[in-house]
Amino acid sequence: MFCTKRSISILLFFIYTLNSTAQDHPYVNKEVKTIISPINGLSFTHLQFNIAATKDGGTPNILSEIIWKKNLMYHYGVESSLFYGQFNLSSSLIFGTGLSGDVTDTDYAEDNRTSPFFEGKYSSRTSSMKSIKINVGYQLNVTKNFIIHPSFLLNLNWKKFMILNSSHLNESDDKYELGLKSYYKMNDPNYGARLNFNFLLDRFLLRNYFGAGLMNMRAYGNWNLRDDLKHPKSYEQSGNGWCLDIGSGIDFKLSSLSTMFIHYDYHYQNLKNGDDKLYRNDNKVLVTRLNENIFHQHSIMIGANFSLLR
Repeated sequence: MFCTKRSISILLFFIYTLNSTAQDHPYVNKEVKTIISPINGLSFTHLQFNIAATKDGGTPNILSEIIWKKNLMYHYGVESSLFYGQFNLSSSLIFGTGLSGDVTDTDYAEDNRTSPFFEGKYSSRTSSMKSIKINVGYQLNVTKNFIIHPSFLLNLNWKKFMILNSSHLNESDDKYELGLKSYYKMNDPNYGARLNFNFLLDRFLLRNYFGAGLMNMRAYGNWNLRDDLKHPKSYEQSGNGWCLDIGSGIDFKLSSLSTMFIHYDYHYQNLKNGDDKLYRNDNKVLVTRLNENIFHQHSIMIGANFSLLR
């Protein structure tokens, strides 16, 4: 599936910096134009968080830790761009659907992950994501074939990580938990700056970029089989952190109106010393420290750019 009606209908604007001041280069177009880019690809994601026993980090300093690892996701969506001269406005809408993944949930009685008294192993195979990016940038043409492209980026994210029975278990297994369908929903918008370095080589465009920014995270989880906790919000987390982005890719010019591309992207974000609230059925709220929330993602995306206006 190269794109969907759901993603095309958004038609958000996203820029791929394909123009320079050189008039004879195949990527050059100094007029106002719009580019639509259906894309799809795969990613490996990792998410983990842990909490302390008390708000000041008292013993155990790591009481509980959940790790979603080896999460394979399929992504699809649309990117589009509107640019005029060297200025550009861009945005994208990308969906992600989980294909496989593992989850571990471990509780500790002593500091520094010692004396574990519970460990559960689960699956995250139906996790999902959605992101909207808005980017404003300007191209600096250093030479005919070298472009520096600084930009400001706003990234809105919605993630849902599942906690399910492992796919190899059935109801006759001792570790199978009937009706288990817990989840962790995270909303972690971030904003920052990005610096792109683009090299024009005949019909190829080589891209490299580095970005950094700040993030604000709000999340909640539902332990759907816990009778002592409220549902669907069994616990809630919040905090602020930072993020990094690194990427590289190559575009190939097919015609004056179209290109194909393959891109690799790495995203990392880190939050420390946030808040965690556990909501009990007796209306008591237990407040502890969210020690950290770490998320990182490797992704490879393939797509095409189609120019609508010249």
